[in-house]
Amino acid sequence: MSARISSWNSNFVYNWGEPDAKVRPFFFGGLGATHYSPGDYDAGIPNGASLARISSHTKFSSTWGGGVKVHASPHVGIKGTARWTPTYIKSDSGGVWCDPFYPTCWVLADPDYSNQFQFSGGVTFRFGGR
Repeated sequence: MSARISSWNSNFVYNWGEPDAKVRPFFFGGLGATHYSPGDYDAGIPNGASLARISSHTKFSSTWGGGVKVHASPHVGIKGTARWTPTYIKSDSGGVWCDPFYPTCWVLADPDYSNQFQFSGGVTFRFGGR
């Protein structure tokens, strides 16, 4: 079985400009989860066949991005999108910080994220309207 990464996010999308404009930039952001399924060890690696399967995990993630839609005609256009999906993996101890005015100290965290980037484009179709 090969490794897989699947993300599920609910997004809020905002489109600028008039609905029938030729150029419509957009922005989106959302929250969800990313599932990591690493698969089995490669049997070609020495002693790989005797190793156990790597367990899968699902982690909280967000997604952010934007792009532009350009309509050459009233009903057909092109779309370009860029997306960034940071997924929180874990935190390591980053040291201790002590407040100089209030006698309290806190353990600082050093978070680790998995960052996924996606660039895509395609053809869009606009239905209805004029």
